[in-house]
This record gives sequence, C-alpha cells and structure tokens, in this order.
Amino acid sequence: MSIENQIEQRDGWWWPKDDVQAWEWIPKEIAAIPDLVKWVPKRDLVIHAGGNCGVWSNIYAELFGKVVTFEPNEVNWECFKRNVTHPNVEAHRAGLSNKEGFCRSVEGDEGQNYGALQIEEADEGIPMMTIDSLNLNPDLIQLDVEGFEENALKGAFDTIMRARPVIIIEQKRLAKNGMDDAEIAIMIQKLGYFFAERVWSDNVFIPAEMV
Repeated sequence: MSIENQIEQRDGWWWPKDDVQAWEWIPKEIAAIPDLVKWVPKRDLVIHAGGNCGVWSNIYAELFGKVVTFEPNEVNWECFKRNVTHPNVEAHRAGLSNKEGFCRSVEGDEGQNYGALQIEEADEGIPMMTIDSLNLNPDLIQLDVEGFEENALKGAFDTIMRARPVIIIEQKRLAKNGMDDAEIAIMIQKLGYFFAERVWSDNVFIPAEMV
C-alpha cells in the first residue's frame, strides 16, 4: 500500500489512517506540556524522541531555540514531514539506542496506536543512532521510546554527564530490553538525578545541582 493511502487529514494534521488511540491522547498530552517544561529553566535545545507525527515538535519549536527529534516509523515520519515546518526543528528518521546500527519498526503493545510503536534491532533498515553521537548540550532530553529507554539512556551517558539536562521519561511498564520502570529510575538517579514529578505517564528527573 502506498504511503498516500495510509495517511489522512484530521483537523489540519496529517495522521495515520489506522490510528485511534494516539489521536485521542493528543489533547491530554498538550495540556501536560506546561507542567513538564516548568522544570526546564534554560531552553536553548531539547532532544525529543519519538517524534511521532510532530505535535510535540511544533509546540517545542515555540518554546526552545532548537528541537532535535527522532521518528523511525515510515507512516509517522511522512506525517511528521508534512506537519512540521519550523526551521529550528532538526528531524531524523532513526531510532535511538546505545550503539549505531539498524532497526525496524514493529507494532507495540497497544492496537491502533501509532504513538505506541516499538523498534527492534535488525541487520538492515532504519538507522539506529546514539544521542552521544550528536555531541550536543541539551537542556532537556525527553524520551518516549516505548520500552527502549535503557538503550537510549546508555547511548546518552556522555551527553547527560556533560550537559546535565532535565530528563523526562515516559514509563508505562514495557521493559522491552530488560529494565523495568523502577530500574530505569534507579539508573537515572545513579547519574546524580532526583525524581521531581510524574505528569500523566511521564516521570521528570532533575540534576542534583538544580535542587
């Protein structure tokens, strides 16, 4: 099926035709953004994954000097390109991990939810990157990577220790790669972070030096 037959317009947004649940959650996620970014006093750069269809990137483009985002899924990526035109958004069709390589997009744990798609390693296909390879100094790293949190964080270790960004992690008990939510929280706290607040399904961690 061509990509044109897999997407449609909904209230001015390009969106996957087969999606139901991600669309329904969008208003709640938008409403939560002020409670999340209040923890980020400096807003020059945010690294955000996954980019999904671009709702977060469009909002963050108004709040941060630059947005760097990642989205591996082909259908989401096509919607993202059509929805996001801000010049300060740098988007990669890639997955985040602890090493470079390749991945493929697979169906997540929730049906009809293009916000819950997951990735798994592959011999070829979609590029897989590390945050450290970008050599950036983000003020915020926000990860919504559907169970790949452990790998993405390990691939951001040098960046986290150098830049000391606020870290926001969506946690909903997926544990795709071995670590459950509690273990992910402990991992972040061992890097010198404190848990600050839970907003919907996102946990906010701030560096100890901000306390």
